[in-house]
Formats: sequence, structure tokens, C-alpha cells
Amino acid sequence: MAGERKVAFTEDAARRVAAATLAYERGSRDMPPVRFRTAGGDDGGGGEEPRLGTIPATWNKNTIATVTQINADGTAITPVVTFEARNHFATVIVSGGPKKVLCVSVGGSWLLVAAEC
Repeated sequence: MAGERKVAFTEDAARRVAAATLAYERGSRDMPPVRFRTAGGDDGGGGEEPRLGTIPATWNKNTIATVTQINADGTAITPVVTFEARNHFATVIVSGGPKKVLCVSVGGSWLLVAAEC
């Protein structure tokens, strides 16, 4: 982290940084989309795609749960596909039906990265 140290840019470097910032803020479609994949895929760009799933009960922090994988539109996958994932972040409270979760594979283990509120 830079903290409060001053950083000196050449005029050319400052222009490049400004152009990249403006392109990002304007939502430039000239850049490839952000992809959430883990390292080690055959294409060199990553490993397994994130998995969307549901959990039927409260998932406590620092525990492993069985997640039922679902399609991106929220529909069930047939036959049912389940996987185990670890929650390192916060307890996900479930009441009134299952909650959607998003998990990614890191080093061969599935980890929770987002949960339905």
C-alpha cells in the first residue's frame, strides 16, 4: 500500500493512467470481460468456473457445508449435483427456505465468496 507517500509520474505515464481510469469509469467495452476463474485451466486463463448453488440451513463461519448446485437462472440441475465448500467469512443465516451462494475453487477446494441476503 502506498500510504501517504508521494508518487511521481512522467507526463506520458500520467496520461496513460488517466486514459485507463476514464475508460474504466465510462464502462469501455473495448476490454475483455472480467472472468472469475482459478489458475491452472487448460486455456491458461483459469480453472473451473464459479458454481452457483443453494444451502438449506444456516452455514456457520469456518465450517464446511454441502451445496446443491443450480443453473445460472436459479433452476435445478438434473440429476442433482452437490459439492462441499468452506465458509471462511461470515455465518449465512437461512430461514424461510434455501439461500443462494456462489463458490469458487481455490487450490482444489471450493470456497464461499457470496451469499444471498
